Order: sequence, then structure tokens, then C-alpha cells
Amino acid sequence: GRGRITIHNFSASIDILGPTAARTKMVVNVNPNLQMMPQFVIDFCMKRMCGILLSRLQAAARKVVKDPVKNAHARRMREDVHFYRDWLLPKFKLYCEDLGWQMPKVGAFEIGTDDLRREGMGWIDDRIENGDMQQRQHELAATQQAHSGGDEERSSASPRTHSSYSSVSTKFP
Repeated sequence: GRGRITIHNFSASIDILGPTAARTKMVVNVNPNLQMMPQFVIDFCMKRMCGILLSRLQAAARKVVKDPVKNAHARRMREDVHFYRDWLLPKFKLYCEDLGWQMPKVGAFEIGTDDLRREGMGWIDDRIENGDMQQRQHELAATQQAHSGGDEERSSASPRTHSSYSSVSTKFP
């Protein structure tokens, strides 16, 4: 072998179980570039790597909750207005409303304007009116529907390529 793993595909699916709980499923298609590697060894290694990835994501989320003002990830969330505030947050709010859940507070956005100004981010207005949020959600749905032509990619795996599947339930802070 060459000593390097080739990752052909990596995908994750997150099932929302509650306002603060989710189940993550990851499917990874890799070629370990080794002639004789049993599938159970690949599965074991991939489950460990997926577990480490998820634990690091949870640790990052805990750090955001602990100090949303100075945390670098929380700051980047506030800076990426189009993705987090305008696209992702409205989706979460509508999803919670549809299921009758109370939307949990998002620590990165639940800080005062004085804190924002101190961090040099006074230009961000992170309050979204419900009408604006629903309008953005409907525009997003129409755009996605227009772009989805039903084209699904199908890939064929080489004989030495292995797929591994991992499912982990997590509870967020």
C-alpha cells in the first residue's frame, strides 16, 4: 500500500429527535490502499473516526454555549449572516414550530448589542421578524425546487473500495 486512505465519498444525515437532541448517520466510502484489509477492521476504524468527529463537534458546541461572545466559532457564525441567520436559523425555527417545539436559544446569536460592538460586530442585526423569516423560507423552498431536476448521481465502487456506516445519537447542550 501507499500508506494513505483515499476517501471517495463522505455524507452525513442528521435526524432531529427533539429541540436539543439529534441522531447523526454517516456513510463513508474509502479505499484503504491495502491489499488485504478485512472489512471488520475498516468498519471499526471508521466508527472510531466518526465518533471522534462527532465528539469534537459537540465540544465545539459546548464552547459556543459557554462563551458566545469571545468564542471564535460563535463569531464566525455571526459573521456568516447569509448562511446561519438567513438560511439555517429560519429553517430551524420553522421546523420547531411545525412540530410544536419551543426553539432553544442559539448562544451565538443571544448576545447583547454592547457585546457585539465590543467585538467589532455592531453591524450585525440578528433579530429576524417572523414574517421575514417565513418569506425567506418560502423563497428558499422555491429556489431548491427549481434547481432539483431529479438528477441523482450514482457512483460505482471499485473492488477494493469499502463503505462504512456509523450511526450515533447525540444530545446537544
